[in-house]
Amino acid sequence: MRWVALVGPPASEARFFASLLSARMGAPLVSVHKAAALERAHRTFLGQQLDAHAAEHAGELFPLPLVAQLLRPPLERAARSESGMVGANFPRGREQWRMLRTFAPPAQVIHLTGRPAELRGRIAHRRVCAACEAPMYPPPEAMAKAAAAEAEKRSVPRSAALFSHLVEAGCVEPSPRREKTDEGAPLDTRWAVYEEKTLPMLAELRESQATKVIDVEIDVEPDETWKRILKACDLPYA
Repeated sequence: MRWVALVGPPASEARFFASLLSARMGAPLVSVHKAAALERAHRTFLGQQLDAHAAEHAGELFPLPLVAQLLRPPLERAARSESGMVGANFPRGREQWRMLRTFAPPAQVIHLTGRPAELRGRIAHRRVCAACEAPMYPPPEAMAKAAAAEAEKRSVPRSAALFSHLVEAGCVEPSPRREKTDEGAPLDTRWAVYEEKTLPMLAELRESQATKVIDVEIDVEPDETWKRILKACDLPYA
């Protein structure tokens, strides 16, 4: 069984690339974000607890007891899977790592890296598609004009022409929205979590050498970033 985790700072799109890797490997995706969104959408008791925490502590990690409740079922299923599993920006700190070790510690952690100033500039333009949840960014000028013409022809909001999916996936109703945690105090908190929890965890893993940590630099072209991730995983580009 192969266990790979992708982690990174805000705007690294670690969750998105983890979902691509999960599909490429045919392995279950383990995602706090995805599991939490499901609980919150169904208004379960756990979902209400998550909502309350997010409202008071936007950008912070969920408390470990809530994360354990969220991920125990998918982790147990993934641990029984012969295809391995992929962590989507998980684990993000020592506590999450220790919890994960009780199931099956990743043999490999891919750390997506980039210059903080560039990532901060990038996240200022980031949107998320309300239809498919994929990240969206302003396209090149020529692409934007073509997208605007297509949007007008299909009677979709012209705002959709201002942004394109990070990787085109055939979404028929693109609808960019701004995430609350991509700006202001919540974004500052997310950066603090990365710097104060994720980076120390990675340093500890490097020192222990129990898990292989590979740095992958983010490229302006998503396809190039994807190629680098596949290379780090010893998987062919196809």
